Amino acid sequence: MQPYLAAREELIASADPGTEAAEELCALMDEAVSALAEAASARAPKRVAIVALGGWGAGRLLPASDLDLLVLCDEPPVKVKPFVEAVLYPLWDAGLAIGHQVRTRKQQLTAVRADTDTLTATLNGRVVCGDAGWADAVLAECAADAAKRSREVLRALSARPRPGSPYLLEPDLKDGAGGQRDLDELAWTASVLTGRPRAGFEALVDEGIIDSAERARLDSAAEKIAAARWDLGRARPRAATLLALDAVEDVRINAALVQSALADAHHTLLTVRRRLAGGRAPDLRPLASPRLFELLERGEA
Repeated sequence: MQPYLAAREELIASADPGTEAAEELCALMDEAVSALAEAASARAPKRVAIVALGGWGAGRLLPASDLDLLVLCDEPPVKVKPFVEAVLYPLWDAGLAIGHQVRTRKQQLTAVRADTDTLTATLNGRVVCGDAGWADAVLAECAADAAKRSREVLRALSARPRPGSPYLLEPDLKDGAGGQRDLDELAWTASVLTGRPRAGFEALVDEGIIDSAERARLDSAAEKIAAARWDLGRARPRAATLLALDAVEDVRINAALVQSALADAHHTLLTVRRRLAGGRAPDLRPLASPRLFELLERGEA
C-alpha cells in the first residue's frame, strides 16, 4: 500500500483541482484494490467481482471521499470472508474509510429494490476487478429493474432532502441545493429512464430531456463543484463539503463561480423534473423522446 499512499499524497498536493484529478485518484484506487485482490486470489471463490460504488464508481474520488465497494459473489458471503478481509484490511490499516457489502446477485437485486440509497449507489457502479462480464450483467439487471419501477424510483429521488439554497453565503457543496447530489440525481434519473447504469448527462440529451447547451452547463457546473470540493478536502478534510466564509481562501476557484455552478445545477434539476411531470414554462421546449411520452402516458414518470 505504500506506493499507492505516496502516489495519492503526491496527486492530492500537486494536481489541478477538478474532474480530471478526481478521475486520476479513482485510477490509483482501482490499481491498489486490483493489486490486493490479485494477491488474495488464492482465497477467492470461482466467481467474484469488486465493484466501486457511489462517487468512486462514478469516477469522482476526492481527497476526503469515503470509499464504497461491493463484493459480488456466487457463493454465500460467509465463504468469501477470507478473500474480503485480505482486500480490506490493508485499506483499513492505511487509514482509508471503507464501506463495503458482500452480496450474491439475488441479494443485490433485493437490496436495490428495498433501499433507494443502495439503488443510487449501484446505478453508479463500476467493476474494478474480477469477473467483469458477470458483474456488469448484475449492474445492468439492477438498472433495468429500476426502469421498470421508474415512477416509484423517480418519486423517491425527488423526495431527497436538499438543505438550503444555491445562493447561501456558506453553501453545502455535496448535499445542499445545487451541490453534488443534485448532479447525481440527474445522472440517476438518466439511468432510471434508460435502464442503464452510469448513463450520465448525455443520456438525458439522447432522451430529449435536456439539450446540448444545458448539458454543457451541467458539465461546467460539475467541473467547478469538483474543483472546490477537491481543495476543501485537501485543506479541511473534516469539513470538506461546506464552503464556509473562512474556507474561501483555501479554494482556488472563485467563490462566485462556484455559486453560479450551484445555481445552474439546481435550476437544471428543477427544469428536468418539470419536463418529466409534463409541466410547461416559457423556457421549456416540448419533450421529444418517445420513451418519455410512453412513460407519461402510462403514468410511470
